[in-house]
Amino acid sequence: MRLDGGTLTVSGTVSSEAHKNTVLTAARATGAPVVDQLAIPDVAQQLRDLPQLTFASGGDSLTTTSEASLVMVSRLLKANPSTRLRIEGHTDATGSAESNLVLSRARAEAVQDFLAAQGVAVDRLSATGFGETRLKVPDTSAANRAENRRVELLTGDGRS
Repeated sequence: MRLDGGTLTVSGTVSSEAHKNTVLTAARATGAPVVDQLAIPDVAQQLRDLPQLTFASGGDSLTTTSEASLVMVSRLLKANPSTRLRIEGHTDATGSAESNLVLSRARAEAVQDFLAAQGVAVDRLSATGFGETRLKVPDTSAANRAENRRVELLTGDGRS
């Protein structure tokens, strides 16, 4: 913080939108005009840093690892209440295109339901499935097929 000519400038990096609001409220309580130069870590980048959400072949049940990641996602979303999340489900190319589309939607909805159960407002979440239409890697091995069975989380501005 810097006070210059009666104006209080608040700068630096805070951990979340919620923390930023707390700091700014305290600064405004001084009665001085406040210039906000606080930065918040990029939510999209924090989502990219989490382990990928994956599923067993043919299923929409969350793994223990995926649930642990989603607990972190729920905390991140609660700390950044203006962030909206697009949940995009994907499958490998095994099975019919129609069944894969249904499965990808079920995976996205499983993630949405888990986040809602953690207290994230459903109106901040949207879930959709793409089936096998957006493979991440060529579907040429068991390891690649496992990587294609995933859910991606993207912030409302389209960044993941």
